[in-house]
Amino acid sequence: MASLIAENSYLIPEERKQNYADAGIFLLSVTDLEELSQSEEANQVLDEVNALKKQLETKLADHKKSVEEINKKVDEIKKDQETKFGELKTIIIESGPSV
Repeated sequence: MASLIAENSYLIPEERKQNYADAGIFLLSVTDLEELSQSEEANQVLDEVNALKKQLETKLADHKKSVEEINKKVDEIKKDQETKFGELKTIIIESGPSV
């Protein structure tokens, strides 16, 4: 009912408004509930989007760490293989041809 009165307050003559109640005794704050609910819905959507963004950033950081760890392991394996291959070459050269 208050929303109906607020929307149609221009229909009430100014003299009637002034005589109805003493000015400044009560302060009434009116909020359009439709706009409020829309802004709340928008805020909820924004909050959900921000939460998803944080989740994605966290997952991306975790994946980046995993990739770095895998790359380190691959580099270690390559170095180990190169060392073993070098040792194998040395053994083959030292054994030389058996004539």
